[in-house]
Amino acid sequence: MRKFESMKQLLLSVIQYYVDNGYYYVQFVQYPSNKKDKWTAIDQKLSKKFNTNLNKGQRAYKKRKKQANAVVLRCRNICLIMHTNGSNEWNEKFTDVREKTLQIAFGDVVKIDLKITNGKGHVKFNKRSYQDIKEIIKDLARNSPTWKHLQELKKIRHLPAVRREMHQQKKHLFELYRKECKRHGKKPFML
Repeated sequence: MRKFESMKQLLLSVIQYYVDNGYYYVQFVQYPSNKKDKWTAIDQKLSKKFNTNLNKGQRAYKKRKKQANAVVLRCRNICLIMHTNGSNEWNEKFTDVREKTLQIAFGDVVKIDLKITNGKGHVKFNKRSYQDIKEIIKDLARNSPTWKHLQELKKIRHLPAVRREMHQQKKHLFELYRKECKRHGKKPFML
């Protein structure tokens, strides 16, 4: 079980380390946010079920025996369970991110797509989620008092951006904010 401080660290770890080491099968689990005191117990159950407390030699032995190795990654209430090729005894449904895009939800609005193409991990905001964020920005510039702008812009600034596509999407969101403020005669905040 690995715990991360930020969503950016989690996503970077997935696409830079785990994908490179053959962890192509992913399952997304969202812990109930109102049961924060039980998250540790859930972590322990998952670690026991997927046998993630193995050292390097034990993982190599399982790989030689053509058995799957699993890892559980968590940041706050977001948990990703990943495993390698091989036989396993779990009756769980995993998504092969080489063939299908996995959608990871970070809150009510923000959803991120994870996909592997040509052996590289690609992460970007989900198309629908990106459109929703744009609508929130347009509504913010049109109707809200300017002191609320700073709060919302900080939320957008703290969205995890780990690849070029996500950095460009965030840049476009701030450009949209400036254009919408100018259009409605309000002075935009600069972050």
